[in-house]
Amino acid sequence: MKTRALLVADRILAFTAIVGRENVIAGTDCGLGGRVHPQIAWAKLRALRDGAALASNKFVELNSRAREHDERKQKQELKKPGRAEL
Repeated sequence: MKTRALLVADRILAFTAIVGRENVIAGTDCGLGGRVHPQIAWAKLRALRDGAALASNKFVELNSRAREHDERKQKQELKKPGRAEL
């Protein structure tokens, strides 16, 4: 279900904004083994997988934009009067 994956992705992104991407590991809460119907457990795992993929894609997009921004800023700095071209 797409909406569940989006919810998972939003939660992953929210936590990474607080504690940093390197400090977040997405995982299941306890309660999958024997307590829930197997179809529900697999649906939760699929939502986790899909949500983590969405969050990862967002990180790649954000890193790419940040890199492009840094490159543009560096080029602008080099174009300022009085700066020697490297």
